[in-house]
Amino acid sequence: MPNCEIKRIYSNYLRLLVKLLVLGAFFISAQISYASDLAKKSPFLPPGYGVKVEKPPKPVAPTQGPISREIEFRGIIQMGDTYKFSIFSKKEKKGDWITEGKASETGITVSGFDEKSSTVIVNMNGRVERLTLMKATDSPLPVPQIKAASKNNNNSNNALPPQQNKQTQNNAKRTIPRRRVILPNKK
Repeated sequence: MPNCEIKRIYSNYLRLLVKLLVLGAFFISAQISYASDLAKKSPFLPPGYGVKVEKPPKPVAPTQGPISREIEFRGIIQMGDTYKFSIFSKKEKKGDWITEGKASETGITVSGFDEKSSTVIVNMNGRVERLTLMKATDSPLPVPQIKAASKNNNNSNNALPPQQNKQTQNNAKRTIPRRRVILPNKK
């Protein structure tokens, strides 16, 4: 076989290979577009699936205002679709579980809850404010310590009532004799 004929066969082979690659790319892109259309037009999806509905932005309530000085947001409970929030009154030193959207006996209403930021919007006496969930701490409560009595009797005597103070002074001066034990004679 002459060299020229090998080049011709080789070039025909390359052209065929390029045509197959172009045809394969076209076929793959057609399959991808068909699959994406199929997912959008599936009879098994609920009506309105994939349609983005823009919600109007909620008004931003101020944080750390006068309400936060009176009450604290301490906890959340979810029962089914209903949320209940633990609101603690600092003045009354009493907590209450308030259902979302319902007013409590104290006149506090929780109107919204944001899971991402752990905040609630609270309405109290016509004022609206955003409260943040209180965080638990691992630090122990402070324990009152009693000062140790010094070795000096004068200081410790001053801490006692007057009658006991005199008794301790008398006991300090008086020496207690040792006990002697007399054993019977052995016979």
